[in-house]
Amino acid sequence: MQVSDSQITIRQASADDAVLLSALATTTFFEAYFVQDESANLAAYIYDSFKPETLRAEIADAGSRFFIISVDGKAAGYAKTIDNSRVECINGDKVIEIKRIYLVERFWGSGFGKILLEHCIADAKERGFKQLWLGVWEENTRAQRFYAKFGFEQVGTVTFPYGDVCGTNHVLSIRL
Repeated sequence: MQVSDSQITIRQASADDAVLLSALATTTFFEAYFVQDESANLAAYIYDSFKPETLRAEIADAGSRFFIISVDGKAAGYAKTIDNSRVECINGDKVIEIKRIYLVERFWGSGFGKILLEHCIADAKERGFKQLWLGVWEENTRAQRFYAKFGFEQVGTVTFPYGDVCGTNHVLSIRL
């Protein structure tokens, strides 16, 4: 897929996007983890986390922002940021988390993930945040390499309850 020939837009989601975000979140999370995860745990997490009413409430939270990236008018992925979100290894003032950033699998490797991450970074800087962090599954080396290209460094770990298991996420951070 060629990025240069595509019309790419990113917009902030509204409550009217809850169903679209539910479909995007379900699809992208399933595509990202279905190979290695136990199906019941994956299904339970998706069901609990990505219902339209759950996402509508998250969109309504003044400290959260969802961004939808579209390619040629079709939703291709999304990101969610949370203002002033912290874990034990994150210190300082004006901190923001990228809670989720996912693309539909057919767009992996297209450059759209870079564009979406750059948008999140620019939005955080524009709003005066000084540090951005995220959690990435310890076994997701592809994502870890991607974030390293932006200067993210590991500053700790957090656990991630997931169905009847508990995973470990690396906490990655950059100064803005």
